[in-house]
Amino acid sequence: MFLLCAASGFHAPRLSPAPQFYGVRASAAPLLRLADSDPEVAATFDSPPPVDAASSLLDKLPVVAAVGTLATTLLHSPAFATFAAQWQAIGASGVSGDGFWAPFQFWLFFAAMHPLLQPALWISEVLHGSPGPQIAELLPVTFLLGNVVVIGALAKLPQARTALNVALIGLFINYVGTGLEGTNGLGDYNLALDDGIKGCPTYEQVRQPTMASFDKTKYTGRWYEHAFHDYTQFKDTYDVTLDIELSSDKVR
Repeated sequence: MFLLCAASGFHAPRLSPAPQFYGVRASAAPLLRLADSDPEVAATFDSPPPVDAASSLLDKLPVVAAVGTLATTLLHSPAFATFAAQWQAIGASGVSGDGFWAPFQFWLFFAAMHPLLQPALWISEVLHGSPGPQIAELLPVTFLLGNVVVIGALAKLPQARTALNVALIGLFINYVGTGLEGTNGLGDYNLALDDGIKGCPTYEQVRQPTMASFDKTKYTGRWYEHAFHDYTQFKDTYDVTLDIELSSDKVR
């Protein structure tokens, strides 16, 4: 048809461009006029969209965990400051090299590993205490389902993951801080360098009546290990010695 029109010299009429519609402005005007006359409609324009209460609570979890971690750090900051000052005093006294770094590294290892092992011990207690039937007489079904729920929640909720990580940092700081202060009730986790008698009591404080004639001065000097019965010790160690020395006041 187009070819026939062109051949005959017929010109098709020009098509005007499509009309432009501004639907938002055209439709909003009556609503705005209605909002001016109807308070209920005006309220729908002024009020923000509803916020999900559960989502709002999840968003606050990382903040709460961060505040708790900061409060814990401030609470134990004097103990950490005292600890740092004590190590500075040891270095200033002339101790250097392995004599300084070897005990410091051992302290770090002990201070870090003890609290890091606590979750594993706690999980082990939950595992053995979980009720219900067991899979292969080893894994309780309730323990397995609980792990699925917790792991699924952490995988789906990033706020919960962040809050948990921040809270774990705070718990770690609190655990080490109470170890430095000697206030956690753990006799085997005393981290203070100089705490009087908390870490190492005097002989008189622990001596039993049957040991009244015991002379501790006879045990000073170097002792050599000839044999051991603890199978957890390293087998490739030789010439193991133990040096026993009393304090200057002869009480420790």
